[in-house]
Amino acid sequence: MGNSRNYKIKLINLIMKYPRINYIEILENYKIFVIFNNGQIKIYSVSNLLNEKPFTAFRDKNLFLNAKKEQNGYGIIWNDEIDISEYEIWKNGKNIINLKNL
Repeated sequence: MGNSRNYKIKLINLIMKYPRINYIEILENYKIFVIFNNGQIKIYSVSNLLNEKPFTAFRDKNLFLNAKKEQNGYGIIWNDEIDISEYEIWKNGKNIINLKNL
C-alpha cells in the first residue's frame, strides 16, 4: 500500500514541474502559439492528431479556431470532449524562444 502512495506522490510532483500556459494564439495550418509562465514560447501543431478522435471534429475549422486557455493554464480546451494538456504542448511543441533570455 505504501508503494502505491509513493508512486502517486511522485507522479503528482512530476506533473507539477511542467510550466503552465499563460497565453495562446491560434495560427494557420492547425498550429497554436503558446507562451508558458516560465517565459518559454512554443508552437504546437495539432495536424498530426486530425485523424484521431476526438480531434477529427477539427475538420470544422471554426471549432479549432475557438480554442481557449484553461483558466489555470493546465491546457487548451475547445469543448467538454476536446482538450490538450500543458504537458503535451510542453513536451511536443517546437521551441521558439525563452522571453527570459531577451
